[in-house]
Amino acid sequence: MIRKITPIHLKLTYPLHLRYPLSQVLFFDIETTGLSSRHSSVYLIGAVYHSGTTWEMIQWFAQKPAEEKLILGKFLNFAASYNYLIHFNGDTFDIPFLRHKSGMYRFAFIPDNLISIDLYRLARPYKKMLKLTKMNQTALEAFFGISRKDTYDGGQLIPFYYEYVKTASDLLSACLLLHNHDDLLGILQLLPILSYCDFMEGKFHMSEVTLMNPTNHQVTVCQATPLLSIRLILEVPLPLPLFWSLENVSLSGQGLNFSIIVEGVYDTMKYFFTNYRDYYYLTSEDTAVHKSVASYVDKEHRVQAKASTCYCKKEGVFFPQKKIQFSPAFKREYSDNISYFEFSPNIIDKAEAVRQYIINLLHESF
Repeated sequence: MIRKITPIHLKLTYPLHLRYPLSQVLFFDIETTGLSSRHSSVYLIGAVYHSGTTWEMIQWFAQKPAEEKLILGKFLNFAASYNYLIHFNGDTFDIPFLRHKSGMYRFAFIPDNLISIDLYRLARPYKKMLKLTKMNQTALEAFFGISRKDTYDGGQLIPFYYEYVKTASDLLSACLLLHNHDDLLGILQLLPILSYCDFMEGKFHMSEVTLMNPTNHQVTVCQATPLLSIRLILEVPLPLPLFWSLENVSLSGQGLNFSIIVEGVYDTMKYFFTNYRDYYYLTSEDTAVHKSVASYVDKEHRVQAKASTCYCKKEGVFFPQKKIQFSPAFKREYSDNISYFEFSPNIIDKAEAVRQYIINLLHESF
């Protein structure tokens, strides 16, 4: 077995300490002779840990397949000192592979006691946001401009390992170790993907919520569409600029600054009362009133309200909300899926509702 420790001269571009204590974090990656843990072996396990002052990498390399048990035991004992296990797609491949091998050798499987942090699973929901066609480690490294010395993929290196077992070539072992080394460095450099997670989880502060292009009774919607401008200050900067535009929402961000523009309407909307059995619909006035009031209205001008006719109307500036955060909620028609809220200058005072409205907008957009 070869045990190699390498100092890592790399400054993380994501403040990982804000999420996890660095002393409790362990990154890991494995190299195997195939995809099946029943018919293949693990020949290399690499891990990165924080020494207290800097990051270091430790690798356990099986010089022959019979040393698989040895390197697995070394890794499991080492991992027992940590609380968080960070990896890329390890929930799907690396961890199940090692779990099966641990069962074969009757080892206690330490990773089951750790909190698993799979960067692939965390990044996958943002494939659309990042405009990526693939979400593998290679594609994400290219997206973030990460370069590596290693030029092979894991599958290409399997024959290299079998050849190494026969020849003990230093050149081949160096090639195998380099691939695992660069995979681990890549995982560390992919940590900025967590910036998008932070953002989508609501880790931001609202700096401004204003109405732009406000209209009035004399100006039509076509002449001046009301715009809700929301400016945010993020807790963690975005690693790359982000621009996105939908039918009525535009989003853009760079660094710590993010802007959301929502198109609204100047219109007459309807507020639907829930207890329609207690209301009459006034046919001549196109509105519903409570029976305690409508009893004074001529019977020829009132009918029992239905759910679809039990409303009062309001004219103003409205913005869409698929999930209701602001009340009262208005609609154009009862059967509409989208509701609206009326803009008011004191909307910024409803901080929690605005925050949740922003989070909903982000998830609906991406």
